Amino acid sequence: MKKIICLLIFLSFFSCDQDVEFTAGTENRISAIIDFGEWNAKFLSDDYLVGDCSDSEKCDISKYDDGDTGNERYYVDFYGKDFFDSPNNCTSSWDGIQHELHIIATANELQDNFYITSGNTAYIGSEESPVLTIVYNLKRYNENGGDVNLDFIGHVGVLDVVDMNLDNATVSGRFHGTVYRENDMGLLDSVVIKDCVFNKINIISD
Repeated sequence: MKKIICLLIFLSFFSCDQDVEFTAGTENRISAIIDFGEWNAKFLSDDYLVGDCSDSEKCDISKYDDGDTGNERYYVDFYGKDFFDSPNNCTSSWDGIQHELHIIATANELQDNFYITSGNTAYIGSEESPVLTIVYNLKRYNENGGDVNLDFIGHVGVLDVVDMNLDNATVSGRFHGTVYRENDMGLLDSVVIKDCVFNKINIISD
C-alpha cells in the first residue's frame, strides 16, 4: 500500500506544470565569479540602458553548414562585457578590472531548454558534438597596471540553458567552466568561470 501511495505522489508531481520563472542572477545581465586561484573577481555585464551605452550582453545565434553532411547547425554565442562598476555603465570612469566573456556552443537544433557538457578534446570542427568553446579576455587588472589583454581559452564546461524564448528573443541559464593560457614560463595558467548566470539576455539571430 505504501508503494502505491508513493507511486501516486511521484506521478502527480511530474504531471503538474513544471514551468518556473527563472529568477537567478540579475535580469538582462550576465554575472559570474572569476576564480584566479589566489583571488576572485566578480563579473557583472555593464548596464546599457543609460545614455549611449551599447548592449554589453547578448546571445548571437547563427546558422552554418557543417561541410560533411550538408546539414545546417547553429552557433550559439553568449557574450558579456564588464568594463565599469560604480555605477555599472559606460557613464562612469572605472579604474578596476575590465574583462569579457564568450561562451560558444554548437547545436543541431534550437530548443526551449538544453544541457551541454564538453571536454578537453572538443573544439569547433572536432568529432565531439556538441562543442563548447569558452574565451575569457582579461583586458586589465586595474588602471595603474595598464592593459594586459590576456586571452584564456578552454573547452571544459557545463552549459545549462533553462529558457530559450525565441518569440521574446531572450534566453536564461547557467554555466560553469575552465579556461587556460600559456604563461611566459611555458606553464599553463587556469581560470575558473563559476556561478555564471545569464538572465533574460537578448537574442540576436540571423
